[in-house]
Amino acid sequence: GNDRLAAMTGYAADEFPGMDARGFYLSDDEYQRVGEEKYAQIQDRGAGAVETRWQRKDGSVFDLLLSSSPIDPADLTVGVVFTVLDITEHKRAEEELRENEERFGRLFDNLNTGAVVYEVRDEGKHFIIKDINTAGLGHGELTKDEAVGKNMFDVFPGVTETGLVEIFRRVWERGEPERLERTHYQDGRLSKWLDNYVFRLPSGEIVALFDDVTATVNAEQERARLEIQLRQQQRLESIGTFAGGVAHEINNPINGIMGYSQLILDRFAEDETEREFAREIIHETERVADIIR
Repeated sequence: GNDRLAAMTGYAADEFPGMDARGFYLSDDEYQRVGEEKYAQIQDRGAGAVETRWQRKDGSVFDLLLSSSPIDPADLTVGVVFTVLDITEHKRAEEELRENEERFGRLFDNLNTGAVVYEVRDEGKHFIIKDINTAGLGHGELTKDEAVGKNMFDVFPGVTETGLVEIFRRVWERGEPERLERTHYQDGRLSKWLDNYVFRLPSGEIVALFDDVTATVNAEQERARLEIQLRQQQRLESIGTFAGGVAHEINNPINGIMGYSQLILDRFAEDETEREFAREIIHETERVADIIR
């Protein structure tokens, strides 16, 4: 035991007898805190375990778990036996994990892509929202309090019409990611076009990533409408050009007919029957000319 403590603290084993434990602590306040907490735990539970930091002989500092138990539980004045566990690596790993979680949290929240983490319950009957980022909340359309811990069907009631529920269940069961693009989501509050990507985490939770492509879809629809309108306009222009050509071709013989009819009218001035025929021909050709003008 003392050899292990010696290796841990940098002191020789024969230096421990008579050494004041206060020398290991970084401050009087910490020494007092550990002592008070340790004895409070012993009185309450019969043993104590307190995390603290000690200083080695060379001045370096390490994290440890100090476990204590009384020699005589009935008489704490007899003394306590303590064990020391170096938890420096454990604390470092905890700190790295905390930093990674904070880093992931910042990344998660600042994604332009909407992201929702779901806990699957009752064999895929219910999907509980565990986390959702700012984009997933619609940048203010929802709050986290309105979403986290709630059933997906309550927060997003229109999801049943999108085909996503079936994808969620397949992804949860098989573990294979799936995409669903150009999905129209609509409820009494929202109306959006979304591109979706769904995958399963090792924990069994599923994650839905989605991009709001409403503006893109609206632009595509508007472009399609304008293209149809342009094609109709071009057809009308083509018809107009064709009609103009036909009118030109018809006008020439009509003018000839009208000219010859006038000649007949002039030459047969005394024959009323011939004159009536000529006037009728002129009248009808004028009607045709009016139609194609």
